[in-house]
Amino acid sequence: MRKKIILILLILIIVSGCADKGLHKITIGNTIYQFIQDIKQSQLVPIENSTEIYQLVKISDKINIAFEPGKGDEGIFQVVAFNIVRKTQQYYADLGWTKQFNTVFLNETILPDNETNIWLRGPNTGATNTSVYLINTTIVVQGKTNKSLEMAADRLSLTILGIDKIKNGE
Repeated sequence: MRKKIILILLILIIVSGCADKGLHKITIGNTIYQFIQDIKQSQLVPIENSTEIYQLVKISDKINIAFEPGKGDEGIFQVVAFNIVRKTQQYYADLGWTKQFNTVFLNETILPDNETNIWLRGPNTGATNTSVYLINTTIVVQGKTNKSLEMAADRLSLTILGIDKIKNGE
């Protein structure tokens, strides 16, 4: 009996070591971009107007990261905002461009239509689904759970980096 248990445990260890851990980094030029969630899974997040979002970020020197504070989503907003900002700034720095980011708290400010905004909506701040979409000059990034918000943020980052699809093995 003991040998069977050891054999089963050994098989489980071998199988778990062979499991697909997903794709979490890509290289563009000489820069490696690390993603929180599996990129192939993040690509499944619905995104509307991806070409317009790419162009909007490309032409914007200043981008506001907006969220509603005080409702419990601040921790996940810090994580996803940092990742969006870091990837965007690095990508454009490699092209010789500068992107400035500001934080906007929505309980104090209405988002200006004449500026580019990224509005983060999480499980406690009104996310109705997991998606990325554009309203005028505001890119809405939302997820009903922390993981789905991370995936939506990764989806936006992929769009900003000009990546539409990643195939297996790439």
